Amino acid sequence: MKELKITFLELQKIFRSPVIVLLLLVFVGFNTFTIFSNAYWKDELKVLNQIVETYGLFFNEESLKELEQDMVKKVTTIDPQAESIEDFLNQLTYEKYDVYEASDQKTIDELSILYMYHHQASMLDERYEGLDIKALGEEDIETYSLSGIAEELTLHQYKKLEKRFEEIVDQEEYKTWFFSGKAYRMHSQLFRELMSIIAIEGTILVVLMSAFIACYERENRADLVTYSTKTGRRLMYKKWSASLLGTLIVSSLLFIVTLAIYFTVFDYSQVWNSRVSSGLNWEYNLPYVTWYDLTITQYLALAIIIITSVWLLISALSFGISVFIQNSYLATIFVYLLIVAMFVIPSLFTFSPLLLLLGHYNLTLLILNPHMYFNGLSGLTGHQHHEFITLIIWLVISIMLVRISLNRFTRKDLV
Repeated sequence: MKELKITFLELQKIFRSPVIVLLLLVFVGFNTFTIFSNAYWKDELKVLNQIVETYGLFFNEESLKELEQDMVKKVTTIDPQAESIEDFLNQLTYEKYDVYEASDQKTIDELSILYMYHHQASMLDERYEGLDIKALGEEDIETYSLSGIAEELTLHQYKKLEKRFEEIVDQEEYKTWFFSGKAYRMHSQLFRELMSIIAIEGTILVVLMSAFIACYERENRADLVTYSTKTGRRLMYKKWSASLLGTLIVSSLLFIVTLAIYFTVFDYSQVWNSRVSSGLNWEYNLPYVTWYDLTITQYLALAIIIITSVWLLISALSFGISVFIQNSYLATIFVYLLIVAMFVIPSLFTFSPLLLLLGHYNLTLLILNPHMYFNGLSGLTGHQHHEFITLIIWLVISIMLVRISLNRFTRKDLV
């Protein structure tokens, strides 16, 4: 109980800091603003939920034909002479649209969204047939000028990815309804924008908290009293526990509050079990070809786990460096520079293909790219198990750093 009480008292120091509390509130406010600034098409997204509710989550030729027939029925209530939904929308001008009553205009707006989904879903087979995974692998090798072991590893990964792609096509995993990537890019909005922002905000807070608590006694001139005994020196272990616990609390607050607001604004009620590899989630030149058959719910949960794990590792790194330096300002700046360097350094390894490949196993890329987790078509970060290998590598590094710093701290002179 005494051990837990000490850890709790150390934790209190973190949340009594006005800087940390104020930053947390500012970040939540900024995230809320970001969500509502992109909420102008939230009503259009409800149409997809209606499609899933009526025709099911998975689509095929039969369900698409049924959707087309229902669209024709709706369009004939507006224009009995219309032969097809495509002809009706193609001849529709602003002047003709303006003549219709408000209720008919609402129906037309809904029909245009339904037609967009129907058209994109109907074209997916053709789009997927045009993809050559092997050629994409060769293109990556040429782009990054890979050779030797790096080239062999990349070719091996793309051979496995080719089998995974064939599995997606054979099992028609890509034929699940999801918000149109081309029109709305909801995967990018949630993971590339919002989750990435949360990851960066959490990183800023975690570094500040870890450095603050590690250097608290030294900077408040209480170190000569606190650390003058062997028991006092071991207080650093409680501080480390408090630092990690504080990281979990901050991550929970950031994720829970931000995502609660996001999913209140954007209705995902019918697409939680849709696949990330859905062809409708195709936003840019290439689709998402995930190494695993992941639903939106599973992908979100894994993204939260990965980002939280990165924060815990950064917390450990920051704590170890702060104990070594014993100056929160210098330690904070050093860790921030280290995080930036992780992003820059891979680009400096172009002279060595192997180092270039290894340089992509860093925490900063995990922070900045939540939208590309488990995606085989994400360049040099698309290797299978990339996320897990990166976390394991840095877990070993962070534990070693903390152990070295704490062992040094328990033996060094106070002055």
